[in-house]
Amino acid sequence: MTQTLRLFGILFIIALLVISGCSKKQEAEPKVETTTELAEEESNKDSLVLEMISEDSISVFDLLDQKHDLEIKKSAMGAFIIAIDSIKNSEGIFWVYSVNGKMGQMASDNYFTKPGDTVRWHFQFFNK
Repeated sequence: MTQTLRLFGILFIIALLVISGCSKKQEAEPKVETTTELAEEESNKDSLVLEMISEDSISVFDLLDQKHDLEIKKSAMGAFIIAIDSIKNSEGIFWVYSVNGKMGQMASDNYFTKPGDTVRWHFQFFNK
C-alpha cells in the first residue's frame, strides 16, 4: 500500500511539473502585435507598419528617409519606394503610405505633411 501511495505521489508530482512547465513556456513566448502579422489570408492586410508623427511641414518621403534606409526608383511621377530597411517589395506585397488614416494618392515625395500628421508606411498585400 505504501509503495502504491509513493508511486501515486511521484506520478502526481511529475504531472504537476509537466503542466507547470508547459504553462511557463507559453508565458515566455513574445506576443506579436497585429501590425507585424503576415498577410497571406486577406487582401489589403498589413504585414508590417512603420508609424511616424510629423513635427514640421515635410514630405512623407523625407520623413521616412530621416530614420530609415531606403531603396527607391525615381520616375516622372515621383519617388517609388522599392525597399525600407532592406524589406523589399515582392510579388503582390508593396510599401504604401497613409496620412491620418487616408491612403496616399500621389508619390510620397510630392505629399507634404502638416505638424502633428500621423504617417504610416504599410507593407501591404494586394490580390491580383
